[in-house]
Amino acid sequence: MTTRIHRTLMTVAIGIAMLSRSAAAQHGSSTSLTHTVSVTVPPRVKVQVGALASFVSPSVRVASEALPVQGIALSVSATRGWVLSIGSRGPTSKSRSVRWSVDAGSGFSNLTSDQTTVASGTISTQSRDTSLFFRNLPKTASDTNGSDAPVVLTITAP
Repeated sequence: MTTRIHRTLMTVAIGIAMLSRSAAAQHGSSTSLTHTVSVTVPPRVKVQVGALASFVSPSVRVASEALPVQGIALSVSATRGWVLSIGSRGPTSKSRSVRWSVDAGSGFSNLTSDQTTVASGTISTQSRDTSLFFRNLPKTASDTNGSDAPVVLTITAP
């Protein structure tokens, strides 16, 4: 029986000694961890199109005729650079009857099948506002179809 008590006391003493050594080893050291996290966010482009709120439809005088002008307001924000362009997919003869400008009073250009840059912007959470103005030239006798060429606005974020 004495041997058992002796072994039990020795086991307890060795166990206490081992616990105190591991606790002392942890006391003097410090540990730091560094984590690197990589997140990929897909590009976002937000475009809002609306009527010009304070726009009163003026007329532009071409030769002796006054032509009405209509406009739209565009607001663009993006997580990357962007380009707004305008063009037409219709026949060239029809697209000549529609004119566009970024100024309501002047600078109206023909629509073409090629895209023409209207505005551009950089990465921004703040939107960039752009206005486009349109007018239609009077129909001529050679216009057999009453419809105009479609206006195509394209936003690209290269």
